[in-house]
Amino acid sequence: MDPPVRTRIVQAYSSIKDDLPVGVNPVVKVPLSIWTHNTKLHINEIEPMDTGGGGTAGGAAGGTTYNQLQQLIAQEGRTRDSSAAALRGWLETWLGAELRKLNGNICRIAVQPPRMATPGQVDANLFRNGLTVERTRRNGQTSLRYRSAVATPADSRPAKLSKYRNIGPAWTEWIDGIDGNKPAKNFTPEEIRACKSTYSRRKSLWDLMAKLVNSGKAPAWVISKIDHHYTGSVLNIAAAIKQDTIMNSLHEDLCIVRAQ
Repeated sequence: MDPPVRTRIVQAYSSIKDDLPVGVNPVVKVPLSIWTHNTKLHINEIEPMDTGGGGTAGGAAGGTTYNQLQQLIAQEGRTRDSSAAALRGWLETWLGAELRKLNGNICRIAVQPPRMATPGQVDANLFRNGLTVERTRRNGQTSLRYRSAVATPADSRPAKLSKYRNIGPAWTEWIDGIDGNKPAKNFTPEEIRACKSTYSRRKSLWDLMAKLVNSGKAPAWVISKIDHHYTGSVLNIAAAIKQDTIMNSLHEDLCIVRAQ
């Protein structure tokens, strides 16, 4: 028993114990009706039946009320169960119909012949992925070249070539730029024409370096091999490489061996 209930009982008994006859129990047991409704617990006291004639009628009425209450509770439970069963059946029917519709659509798509996307659809899909495509048709064949759709910021550094006595800075000048200048590989046609003499003479050296680095060689290894097989100024080395490339007489260290 909860302490508050016990305390109330003790206080009530203390207030009337002096007036109670000897041997009388002040606690009376009464019948209770207990049921649940909408997840709530209900407890009602059932009126006791009288022994007299009037009491018998009252007791009968009280019993009838209790029986009716029990019947109402049972009827409500049956109604709730039938409603849940009806809802469950409706859901099963609806889900089954939707599933059959989905399966039918999948089967129709599966038997349809494949369709190629139109050029417009291809361009739209590529643009959503940040790409653009350039189409070139030659000899009846169409070649595609993909580019980024995001414009890269223009390099505002000066387009100048530095002076150096050995080929050590050549690769850095081509790929990254040195002395605060723009990389030589990014020179525009107008910028190349402004330094055409030096640019064209160094181009054979840059091309050989780029080919070897792109094949997997380290830039330091490429520079050391070129410096080992060629001597003289940077322009003389570039001229010798150009001549050997034309004559197909480059040293085997500077050639790319293709796997058979």
